[in-house]
Amino acid sequence: MAETFLLYGAPGSGKTTLACSAPKPLLLLDIDNRNMKYGEGITHQPLTEKLVEESLSKRLELRGLVTMQPKGYNSFCEQISKLEEECPYKTVVIDSITRLTEHIKRLILFHARTVKLEKIRAMRSADWDTMVMNLEELIGTLFSLSTDYLIITAHEAVDNDAESATYRDVKPFIQGSMKDKIGGYFSEVYYLRPGNKGGDKTNFSYNVLTHNDGKHISRTARDLPINEAITFDDILRAKQTIIGGKKNEV
Repeated sequence: MAETFLLYGAPGSGKTTLACSAPKPLLLLDIDNRNMKYGEGITHQPLTEKLVEESLSKRLELRGLVTMQPKGYNSFCEQISKLEEECPYKTVVIDSITRLTEHIKRLILFHARTVKLEKIRAMRSADWDTMVMNLEELIGTLFSLSTDYLIITAHEAVDNDAESATYRDVKPFIQGSMKDKIGGYFSEVYYLRPGNKGGDKTNFSYNVLTHNDGKHISRTARDLPINEAITFDDILRAKQTIIGGKKNEV
C-alpha cells in the first residue's frame, strides 16, 4: 500500500515543487493545468477538459445553471481506471483536489437538474452528501493504486472566527464537510508556506509545517523538523516514530 501525503497551502507555497521532488518515475495528474517545466522522470498529464463548457457570455446569461454535461471528472476517472490496471510509477501526484472538487460539483449539479427537470444552480443537502461519498470512494481507489507514494495537493481555506478577529483556522480547501476530515485519511499531512531568508530573493525557500500548531492541520509519523524547508529526500530519510517498539529506518 502506498504511503499517502496531503500537501496544502496558498498559491506559490511550493506544493507542486515539493511533490515533484518525490521518487521517480513520477506521474503528475495536473488538474490545475499549470504552465510549468518539469524535470526528467516526470510524466505530466494535464486534465484538458474545460471546467465549464459554455462560453463566457452564455455563463453570464445562465447565472450558474449547468446545462451541458461536464466531462472533466469523467476524464479524470478514466485516467485513474488505467492506473488501476497498470501503474508503472513510483509516485503518483494529484494536483489539486481543490480543483477536482469543482469538476465533481458541476457534474452533480448537471445530474440533479436532469433528474428533477428544474433549474438548479446551487448544491442541496443531498448533493453535498453525494460529494462526500464520491470523494471517499475516490480516495479509497487512489490509496489502492500499486505505487509507493501517493501525493495529493490542495489549496488552503482560511476560516475567521466571528468572535475573534485574530483567530485564523487554516484547512485544506475542499468544498463541503470533507475539509474537516480529509486530513484523517492520510499518513502525512503538511502545510506549506513560502519564505525567504534575510529578504534575499536568491535565497528563497518553501517551509513545511509538519506538526499541528493549533491553527493548521499538520501531522507526521516521521522524525521531521516542525517548520523548515525540506525536500522529499529529507522526508524519506527521516526515521519513523516509535509505535510500541523501536524506530525503523526507511
